[in-house]
Amino acid sequence: AIGGNSITAYKWMSIIVTVAFVGCQTYCCIGVKETRNYKEEKAERISLKRIFTVIFKNDQLLWATLVTLLSYLTSAILTAFAANYIYLQFGYSGLKVTLFTAFYAIPTMLIMLLFPKMSKKYTRAQALKISMIIAIIGYAAFIVGGTVIPLQYRMIFLCASVFIVGFGQNWVSMIVMIIFTNTIEYNEYMTGSRDEALIFSLRPFMSKMSSALQQVIVTLVYLAIGMT
Repeated sequence: AIGGNSITAYKWMSIIVTVAFVGCQTYCCIGVKETRNYKEEKAERISLKRIFTVIFKNDQLLWATLVTLLSYLTSAILTAFAANYIYLQFGYSGLKVTLFTAFYAIPTMLIMLLFPKMSKKYTRAQALKISMIIAIIGYAAFIVGGTVIPLQYRMIFLCASVFIVGFGQNWVSMIVMIIFTNTIEYNEYMTGSRDEALIFSLRPFMSKMSSALQQVIVTLVYLAIGMT
């Protein structure tokens, strides 16, 4: 840890990230040149009313958006509480938190490699059921690992359980990503308009929304238990 404590480490990481961000943005503004040899079309203005109309008239998109929000939210809450739990349970060990995060991230790569084969073996409905069951088993194991398993084996059990969670949850995310693509065709069938840009923008919007909700939930929990 830089300086030996979290406050100093966060300060220096913030400085490094800020300088890198400003430097990259400055380089893009100064170094990137665009040759315009085409007639620029006027961008279509999309109102908030149009957004809600597209979402609520497309039932498949509505459910896909809700599942995406819940998936991102559970992931954000898990990592937020787990990091603090590990610090409080095992001491201020950055290595253990990094190890936990790695076991949660590795399944993302595995899912991307295995997804084509799993798509041939299972229908989408079957894959959703299996992936959700895997995620639920992982969450149940995580709770058991944090409460029942002896302390000397707890970190190993937590890493194994979060690996299971990551595998199931990332599998769900991959399936929902494909469903998002399909909702464009469905939207054209239902409304006569594809609205591709609007529909694809909902996934990153749900990611940002889940981050905001995570901060609210975590803060409320800490206030409720009197944690400082």
